[in-house]
Amino acid sequence: MGILELRCPRCHAKLIHNKKENIIKCEYCGTILNLEDENKSKIEKVVEKVSSELERKRDYHSSYDYKKKLDIERENIEEKNKNIIKQMIRILIVYFIFQIAILIIVKLC
Repeated sequence: MGILELRCPRCHAKLIHNKKENIIKCEYCGTILNLEDENKSKIEKVVEKVSSELERKRDYHSSYDYKKKLDIERENIEEKNKNIIKQMIRILIVYFIFQIAILIIVKLC
């Protein structure tokens, strides 16, 4: 018997089962699937569905904020990399100037 891999009905990403809350959540798009309990009343099911939809919307906004934070961090890293490259170019220019100076001094002597 193999392990069943569940996929999200919206984006087809891998689903993660949260045993504490008895839900399955998509890590990619935030879709939440409740595991149905046959003993629950219709009202309980509706309340759970509404609360899971609110949770999904909250997660979406949190995901947006997190993505925005990652974009800012990525821009900071790119800026640091540009500064490192500029510094390396400066060092290479100074190195070549010294090499040329040494060649001139050797030829003059």
